[in-house]
Formats: sequence, structure tokens, C-alpha cells
Amino acid sequence: MNNVLFYWLERKSFDINQSRLLSLLISVILISVFFSEWISLDFNQNLFERIKKLEKCFLLFSAMRKINWLEFSITLMGFGLVLNEVNILIRYQFRIFDLVPKKVDENSNNLIIDQREYNAGRIIGILERLIIYIAVLKNQFAIIGFIFAAKAFTRFKELDERKFAEYVLIGTLISILLAILVALIVKILLNETQNIL
Repeated sequence: MNNVLFYWLERKSFDINQSRLLSLLISVILISVFFSEWISLDFNQNLFERIKKLEKCFLLFSAMRKINWLEFSITLMGFGLVLNEVNILIRYQFRIFDLVPKKVDENSNNLIIDQREYNAGRIIGILERLIIYIAVLKNQFAIIGFIFAAKAFTRFKELDERKFAEYVLIGTLISILLAILVALIVKILLNETQNIL
């Protein structure tokens, strides 16, 4: 039902990033409500018993039993947020502040979105956020400075153009800030799970 609602919302919306941010907010609220103490969910115990029987037959199942699934899920959730949802938020900010990279159209001489640069920036941003996310989880904060310096070094010549420099700088700073924020939230949640267990 939830996916149908989000699909309908994206089809009706003029701004796909805005509808995706709204769907993310709705998902977080629904997950928070359904897994809260107010609603006590019981899982199928028969399924757990069947999995325990399979554990004797397959080595993979016995290895999976040693995994702390709560910590794994929290870490994976942060990984997913950094991978996609943060990118949607960054692109939404670019549209608000009119920082989307543009180029002159050869046919009409009008400014259009430079899709090549926009998509390259997206991939670079995803990679830098993943590295920063892992670095913050491992308390290796020096890597953040290295990434910032490497990005400035590779785009040094292009930074002469003010609009492009603003695009790169604001995108990088928002990207780094959000990756650090997600990683810190994940670290807090992981510490809380240690206290619960």
C-alpha cells in the first residue's frame, strides 16, 4: 500500500525530489510508529523454529546466527540514506538556490541543465558520502579533509568560473555535512543498542 501511495505521489508531483522527500518523511514516521512500544508486534515463532532447524543443515545459517541483526540493520539503513536519500535532498537544495550546472544549448542558445556534469556530480557525491560515512563510523575523521582536498585538486581549473565553484563548494559541503550527520545518528543508535543488549 505504501509503495502504491509513493508511486501515485511521484506521478502527480511536478517536483520529483520534493515528493521523494515527502515519501521519506512519511516512511520514517510510519516505521517509528509501527516499531514503537505503543504497538507490540509479534513475529511468527514458527518461522524462527524452521530457521533453527535449517541451521543444522547449512553452514550459512549458523554463520548468520552470529550476526547482530539490529546493528546490521541500523548500519545498512544509514548506508541507504547516504546512498540515495541524501542525494535527493542535495539536488532539492540546488534547485532552491538555482545552483544546478548549466550550459548553453547549441540549437537555441538558451541555458539548459548540463546533465553530464549533474550526473557526474551525483556519482562523485555518492562515493564521497559513502567514504565519509564509513570513516566517521570508524572514527577516522582525517579522511574528510583528504576527500575535500582531492576534490578541490581535481577540479582546480574549473573553479575559476564562479557559478561552477559555488555549485561544487556548496554541493561538497552539504554532502559532507549530511554524511557526517547520518553517520553520527547511526553511531548514537548503535550505542543505544549496546545499552539495550
